[in-house]
Amino acid sequence: MSLNFAPANLTSIYSGAAGVCSVCMFVGNRIVHKCGKDPKELCTPCEPGKFILEFKDRCDRCTRCLGAQVHVKDCTATSDTVCGCKKGQTCGNTQCSFCVDTCGKGQEPTSDRSCRPCPDGTYNDQSHSKCKPWSTKCPKPYQKIEKGDAFTDIKCVNVSVPSVNV
Repeated sequence: MSLNFAPANLTSIYSGAAGVCSVCMFVGNRIVHKCGKDPKELCTPCEPGKFILEFKDRCDRCTRCLGAQVHVKDCTATSDTVCGCKKGQTCGNTQCSFCVDTCGKGQEPTSDRSCRPCPDGTYNDQSHSKCKPWSTKCPKPYQKIEKGDAFTDIKCVNVSVPSVNV
């Protein structure tokens, strides 16, 4: 078996009794035949509307952004469509395969894809984040704690300390 340099869409070509055998190693190309007489017929680019990320014999259909999703980036032979969500909604997972309402400050997302107010003793000062527990103490002496709310942590207020005359 002899090793030859490969055309652009083939990684390695081995010549042998079966003719030429190859492995397609460039994304955007799928394997048509593992071996054959003509190396150019072993791999082919994905058809329009399809893409491929792994080296296999079929291309995947491009994702379509549906419902609350908005189109962010076109599908190419080497990458799937990128979807986002309409204003007021956030991607529900890393692939953005669904959208959920964006939780505002003073709220947190729930497992059923809705929002709930921060429970007592917690706050959230950012959009679409988990509520955090209030701090339990002030950083300086002679400060008292004023209770926080769903939007803000506790407040530390200076306390007047009576002066001692000697």
